[in-house]
Amino acid sequence: MTAYLKKNQHITSCMSTLIQTQEKEMTYLVKKVQRQGNGYDWCVFAFEISLLYGQDPTTITCNVQQLRPHLRACMESLNFTLFPSTPSWNM
Repeated sequence: MTAYLKKNQHITSCMSTLIQTQEKEMTYLVKKVQRQGNGYDWCVFAFEISLLYGQDPTTITCNVQQLRPHLRACMESLNFTLFPSTPSWNM
């Protein structure tokens, strides 16, 4: 079994669990979003919150300098809100 096939099966398994289906074949699109420049900023988490609020993460650019202070404020208030970002139409 090739590495590509194993990766594809893993993604399909994860997606099936997320959308609660038993389908064996799925089509998914990989879209371009802002890349996290290191292993400790919170872009991925910020994009997850944007999805929860119905925002398309492919159309925003997170303000990296404000990610940590915003996350801290959300944790202190126990209220997660959209992370600071600006529209990004060139992604």
